[in-house]
Order: sequence, then structure tokens, then C-alpha cells
Amino acid sequence: MGKIKAYILIVWLSFKWIWKISLGDKIIYNDKEYVVHNGITSGCWTLLDEDRNSFNVKIKNCKKVWSLQGMMRSFKSGYNFYMTSWYNIWVTTGIKPWMRGCSIWGDKRK
Repeated sequence: MGKIKAYILIVWLSFKWIWKISLGDKIIYNDKEYVVHNGITSGCWTLLDEDRNSFNVKIKNCKKVWSLQGMMRSFKSGYNFYMTSWYNIWVTTGIKPWMRGCSIWGDKRK
């Protein structure tokens, strides 16, 4: 895969991050606004409240807060992830079959 194709793919995949909850996003949980701090626990987000206390909640109970700033932050987060983790690999070796099984494609696959 060439540099231009890899870059276009990364822009497309980063765009898909706008619609998903990711680290740093503001979300609504139990009618209150929190920031997603971590996602290391399977099926849960770690949230921060205004006092910087953290706690885990189920992903399905969170709703993304929509704003232009949040959408841009989500896009940049995805873009930085792909550019630092995948761009050089895709340019050098292309997309290998095993990569298609990874949960990096912005779809509902688990």
C-alpha cells in the first residue's frame, strides 16, 4: 500500500471516530456529564467527575455529548492513533489478513 492510500484510509478511519465514544470525550451518565478517562476494563469506561474522582461504568450506559470541539478532538485522537501505530506498517507491508481481525476499523466488530 502506498503512502497516499494509507493516508486516505487513515483520514477515513479517523472520521469514523467522531461517531464513537473515545478517550477524552464528554459523556452523559445518570444525567450528569463526565469525561472518559480510560477504557482498559473490558466493557467499561473509567470516568472522571469534576473533582477528578474516577469510577467505572458500563459502556452501554454512556451517551456521547455532541459538540464541534468534541468531534474535532475525536477525529484528532483517531488520526494520531493510526498515524503513530499503523501508518508506517501499512505503507511498508500493506494490510495483512491478521490485521483485518483487529478492532481498529471503526465498526461494530468486537
